[in-house]
Amino acid sequence: MRSRIPTPLAVFSEYFGLSKLFPRSRRLGAYRMTWFGYDEVAEVDQVMGIVHDYLSRRSTPLVCSTRTPIFFNEVDWCLRAKQAGWKVYFTLTPKSCIWEAKARNSEEQDAVESQLSLERFYCKHYKGRIPALVYWLVIAGIRLNTRLIRRQGKELRD
Repeated sequence: MRSRIPTPLAVFSEYFGLSKLFPRSRRLGAYRMTWFGYDEVAEVDQVMGIVHDYLSRRSTPLVCSTRTPIFFNEVDWCLRAKQAGWKVYFTLTPKSCIWEAKARNSEEQDAVESQLSLERFYCKHYKGRIPALVYWLVIAGIRLNTRLIRRQGKELRD
């Protein structure tokens, strides 16, 4: 999967379903790149699984952050790589095969961990760099979404 860095507008579009209503919009479908086909080679912000491939290369000067475990480690790494002048490309044929090694959690646990990782990512990359009101609105949206995921999971278990 390929996607853009989760900007405030991208997160807003995802949470309010605008990316699904306007899948061909480059602004509203930005995070998941809903307009982009898998039959193209293109520069992207991040590709899932890229960290594992590049971390095994000696020429890569960046290390994976332990502050964004499991979820958002690729986003964090690719953002820092791009800031260091590297480019990330989505290609039609993979250059490596990546096997997932983490223990499987429930879908609810994965969804909650993804939201918590998104919050850590925002704290690391956006706090103090975007208007405080915008930052705190995004954080509030992430926390609200996390609560909704937990509540839905609890209702399904009861």
